[in-house]
Amino acid sequence: MMSPGLVVVVLVVMAAAGQGKDLQGSLKLQHLRKTLLQGYDKEALPPTPVTVNVSQFSIRDLEMHEGAHRLSLHAWLGYSWYDQRLSWKAEDYGGAEMMTISSRDVWLPDFSVYNAGDAEATLLTSRFRVIVYPDGKVLYVPSLDLHYSCVADLTYWPHDTHNCTLKIGSWVHSGRHIDISVQKNFSTEVDDEVTKSPDGQMDTMEWKILNVNLKRLSKFYDCCTEPYVSLMVNIIVQREAPAFCWIIKTPAVCLVLLTVVLFILPPGAGEKIVFGGMNIILNLMFLIFTHGTVRNAPSHTPLLACDTSGTASTM
Repeated sequence: MMSPGLVVVVLVVMAAAGQGKDLQGSLKLQHLRKTLLQGYDKEALPPTPVTVNVSQFSIRDLEMHEGAHRLSLHAWLGYSWYDQRLSWKAEDYGGAEMMTISSRDVWLPDFSVYNAGDAEATLLTSRFRVIVYPDGKVLYVPSLDLHYSCVADLTYWPHDTHNCTLKIGSWVHSGRHIDISVQKNFSTEVDDEVTKSPDGQMDTMEWKILNVNLKRLSKFYDCCTEPYVSLMVNIIVQREAPAFCWIIKTPAVCLVLLTVVLFILPPGAGEKIVFGGMNIILNLMFLIFTHGTVRNAPSHTPLLACDTSGTASTM
């Protein structure tokens, strides 16, 4: 039977050996990072053509701004590419199967939002760490705040549905240098455990995401013979705010009922003048209330506003 003192010595030796192994592994990763980045030019393209494989698009939150015809979107975009300058032999560095590097130190695709709502949101400038594998594969999953143009269709307001298109691609490189591919096992997520409501829908209070679709586009311009590749993301959102809908629908129903009563009254009744005057005033008040939305419609007027204004014109 081992004495207590011997047991303590064995435990100390084992702990020191474990710490020494961890320290040795850390030093090897540090040496690997220094070796990979020595003489590395992050401004230079990897051996072309570079194929960027998009594997994930996760929507965390969104907000539709009808007045500005803009969609604000918080999402995670996951994509990867191969950079042979960042490859190594795992056995030479203690079996290192992956390592993380700051995205400021490596080459990144110059992805930009073509239909950005403002100049500051054009370039995807989020800075997170990338994961590098021994074969030179670089995985990047940045968290992005995107603000891009989306013309609001208010025809069926307040039950309006909007089809917003986000277009992402390289700002200066053609498809001969940077290509985009959507992986077959591509996944789209609309929420996670934080933003899920009990019924499984995104808890954004007002908007419900009906569909998210991604596809690759290739376009030729008059200036150039080479194609320019981009990624188009179609997001269909629908307003889902019961309280807001009833605030709008209840006055409209009341105005219709007042109009019916007005036509039922006999022509010589004095009440007809009272109901007619009330109808005109209430319609004008309703139109003033909805003016903030109606004036934002670029080419059409909401049907609800048309019905109420038509009712007012019959007085």
